Amino acid sequence: MPDNPNSIVQILPYAIRRKRAMELAGVGSTELQDRINSGRYRSFLDGALRYVVTQSIIDDQANKPAAPLGRGSGRRGRPRKTHT
Repeated sequence: MPDNPNSIVQILPYAIRRKRAMELAGVGSTELQDRINSGRYRSFLDGALRYVVTQSIIDDQANKPAAPLGRGSGRRGRPRKTHT
């Protein structure tokens, strides 16, 4: 229990359905299935329903390096014509 009675405690579900897992991971259905098949995400069946373990998605995102911030070419608009 937190020391401060006004603090908010977030409780994550142990497992989530595929659609919510896609939103959390920021990927589509095919990429989610590839990650499950490769073992990056843990999942299980409850009857006919596939659940993905939430912590496996969070752990995978924590291990992924941050994307570099690119500035592009620095030019706006349509690219210049090249003479060939």
